[in-house]
Amino acid sequence: MGHHTWPHVLIYDRFGQDIISPLLSVKELRDMGITLHLLLHSDRDPIPDVPAIYFVMPTEEN
Repeated sequence: MGHHTWPHVLIYDRFGQDIISPLLSVKELRDMGITLHLLLHSDRDPIPDVPAIYFVMPTEEN
């Protein structure tokens, strides 16, 4: 996994969290350029000009 200098935000639901958590540490996420990771339905402020990666199930709720 290469080191990336640009920041990204990872947004995930509980399904995504259950997959990512046992596989990747916070350090590994940071090494991949993920500087912030948040649950989809958590309270969060917009972060303009920072690309977001969504890892969610395609459900009505999401």
